[in-house]
Amino acid sequence: MFAHISSKDLAAAWLSQCTPATQQPGIPGVHLLPEHIIKICRDVRGDNETLALDTVRRNIPSLPTARLIDRCDGLNVFERVQGECAAQAWPQLSTAQKTVFVKQVQAWVVEMATKISPPASGNAIKGGICGLTEDGRVAVGGRGQLKGPWRTPAEFTADTGIACGHDGKPVFSYGDWRLENIFLSKDHTRIVAVVNWEGAGFFPDAGRSLQSDKTSDLWKGLFDGLEFPKT
Repeated sequence: MFAHISSKDLAAAWLSQCTPATQQPGIPGVHLLPEHIIKICRDVRGDNETLALDTVRRNIPSLPTARLIDRCDGLNVFERVQGECAAQAWPQLSTAQKTVFVKQVQAWVVEMATKISPPASGNAIKGGICGLTEDGRVAVGGRGQLKGPWRTPAEFTADTGIACGHDGKPVFSYGDWRLENIFLSKDHTRIVAVVNWEGAGFFPDAGRSLQSDKTSDLWKGLFDGLEFPKT
């Protein structure tokens, strides 16, 4: 949008559009503009998100994500998704519609786990539980404190208090499958975007233990029946 200026000046141009009125309620550092969303992320969350988005777009082209407009001086700027948040739409959907969406997401979960391999170099712990940046830290659940990386599931559980499959091989995982992060078309026939990838990384059982949305009938069984690689 703002061409031929430095990263710092580009960030300043975006930030000039942010006011208390554009702040997303309850989520510090996120601003909702009419056509864009600005995420202020001055740590590895922003880099982790951009790496995750690039990885998904190259390997899972059927999985729609929000379009990244700019990454500049601690900001991730996205084109605002045109659709309805699944958390708002869910009560209006029939069981058949919900089942279709659950199966679609399950297919993506398995596809990410099987098609995307850990990087051959760069991450702090090869074959461990980690994010995608070089230091390997990740915000568990997308919004938590940056932690890790961890060599084993036991280390992960001891550090985070989250029990996970101790024989599960870490595989690429979205890490934050809440309905709030999924957008549907306005006619509720398809998923148009999965957003907020800052918590993506390599987790046992494709992040099954990170699934926090347990309140929405069929959605709480998202990982039921799914099998993932073991160590």
